Amino acid sequence: MRFLTSLVSILIFLLLVLGTGLYFTREYFLYRGVENFKKQVLTLRKAGSSACTNKADLLDVVADNTAPVSQIRFTSDTEYVLEVVCPGYTFAPIILGKGKLDRFVSKVPGTSGILLGEARTGVELAAFADVQKQVNTWLNRNFPYIEKTKSVVLENNQFIVVQSNEDLGAGPIASCEGFGYQCCQPDSQIGVGNNMPGLVGCEKTCYSACASRPVVLSFTSNPFYDIKDRTVRISGNESVDFAYVIDPGAAKSGSVLLDFGDGKSDQASELTGLLSHSYTCASSSCQYSAVLKAIDNVGVESAQTQISQIRVIVSAR
Repeated sequence: MRFLTSLVSILIFLLLVLGTGLYFTREYFLYRGVENFKKQVLTLRKAGSSACTNKADLLDVVADNTAPVSQIRFTSDTEYVLEVVCPGYTFAPIILGKGKLDRFVSKVPGTSGILLGEARTGVELAAFADVQKQVNTWLNRNFPYIEKTKSVVLENNQFIVVQSNEDLGAGPIASCEGFGYQCCQPDSQIGVGNNMPGLVGCEKTCYSACASRPVVLSFTSNPFYDIKDRTVRISGNESVDFAYVIDPGAAKSGSVLLDFGDGKSDQASELTGLLSHSYTCASSSCQYSAVLKAIDNVGVESAQTQISQIRVIVSAR
């Protein structure tokens, strides 16, 4: 009994030591990461003022009186560029330098960077965000207290303190990755979580995360379709053999659902296979659209693409 009590006391002591060490380590990395990022902001504020004048002299053009825009634009959750957008050169900013957040520090998704000026602008930085994700994955539980965040916010080019629920203001125009999100490939991925539409290069598929979806690799017919418009022509009561190949993606298994376009459908559980169907036509000509859909074992469906459809034109005998 005494041994068990001593063992429990030792375990509690070790947990306290581990927790205290983790706390102070996290505080150190977050403080250092925030302060080093603030130094980059100050560097940009000093260096950006003359960049456009130098560019105008170099190109032998008259400098615009419009004020240039200095910004720190993130290209990922840890990397960023310091740049100045000169009047008349919106799509060709002057890159003053590149930087990367300190180790164990990353930008919280949802903001794109710092945009110097009178308006409020800011980002939220986190320490041990990746560590928390790994621990949650290993233990299959959510431990929200490993990560800690702190905002770096400016207003009128001065650092200010904001509450955790306050708006951080506007940031520079950036890519989907710059906001900390992922640009999902519509044919093979499906968006998960928050969506940020309208970003250049990723107008509709910028999400917090991307999940794999099944893909229709091949969908053919016999009689073979016209490769120009994927149309097969048959006579009434003639059957069509549809052959398919699907990739379930990250899922363990998948199935297919083939809508023949005439109100009837068929399904199969094999990843490759052949489904046949006889078409009828009560008029001189009928047109149907056979659509193949792949579904993985958790219910995620494939995207409807040109490959997953075959048009069937049936003519009366």
